[in-house]
Amino acid sequence: MVKNFLICWMMICSCCISFSTAKSNFHPYHVSATEIEFNPKNSTLEISIKIFIDDFENVLKKNYRQKIDLHKAELRSNMDQLIADYVNKHLFVISKNKKYNTQLFGWETNQEAIIIYASAIAPVFDKTNIEVVNTVLFDLFDDQMNIVHFFVDGKRISEKLSIQKPRIKLSY
Repeated sequence: MVKNFLICWMMICSCCISFSTAKSNFHPYHVSATEIEFNPKNSTLEISIKIFIDDFENVLKKNYRQKIDLHKAELRSNMDQLIADYVNKHLFVISKNKKYNTQLFGWETNQEAIIIYASAIAPVFDKTNIEVVNTVLFDLFDDQMNIVHFFVDGKRISEKLSIQKPRIKLSY
């Protein structure tokens, strides 16, 4: 009887340990945060995007079918290309019917997130006619939310984008 109890207890403990280890990167929310600020001095859009790193690695693997590891220095130049391509396809600003694509400026990681820095030259930017499209990770999660904070002249407008609402129109 004691032997059966010990065997059962060991099996339960090992299952709990393996489950907790397997789920260590799991998070129940799929969300990113994007900040876009118009800099009138040099007519640029300055952009930062913060995304859970495990989700971003998974979407890059899905889209590019390559080995993805954002922490390995030897893969950095290849990761630069993939990140630039992905962000350029999934985040852009439109003003006066002109689409402004992003140029990757750089990126950094921590244990939980990747922070991507980009910019776009916007010489004919009209702050009364802005549209932002952000479909980052929509190709991975149906419940993905992308929070966008847009700044012009020190004023912020924030919106939540989803697969049902991938774009917003703003006017300052």
